[in-house]
Amino acid sequence: HHSRCYTRIALSKIFNIDPLLIPLNAPPGKPPYLKKDFGFLSISHIPDGFFLGWSNYPIGVDIETISRSFDSEKISEYLFSEDEKFFLKHGENKNANLNFLAIWVMKEALVKYSKGNLLRDFDSWQINLKNNKATNIDQNLNIFSTYLKYKSWIIGIASKEKINEPLKIQNI
Repeated sequence: HHSRCYTRIALSKIFNIDPLLIPLNAPPGKPPYLKKDFGFLSISHIPDGFFLGWSNYPIGVDIETISRSFDSEKISEYLFSEDEKFFLKHGENKNANLNFLAIWVMKEALVKYSKGNLLRDFDSWQINLKNNKATNIDQNLNIFSTYLKYKSWIIGIASKEKINEPLKIQNI
């Protein structure tokens, strides 16, 4: 319930209208969406954060706490491509857990973008970390995906349109 409230507040600032007038449809257990001509949104929340992605194009987002720890080797063995496993060990961060989280949030954002199922579709996405493009090997779908670090979080974003950086982040 809180995420829907924060969504209305944030979007009211974008559209400069009362939060209760935001045409948000948010059925329980399903992704929220906006009435036609109000753009696209994706939300993600964790115990210490909430992230709302809004765009004129379809979008998917995910947020995780940077300090979150995974058994990255075991999980990546089943869910990551060979290129992603290489990035895990040799990526721009010397911290394998941070590299793992970068791939994780991008893949989860990709699943949200495609309105897929995390368990079924997670490993269908392969990310080319050199050009920030991702391919769904089951649907032959190519889109852009990236991640960024912000404060104590890592955020994944997926969109059919090229993601221009720096992204505009607003605190509410």
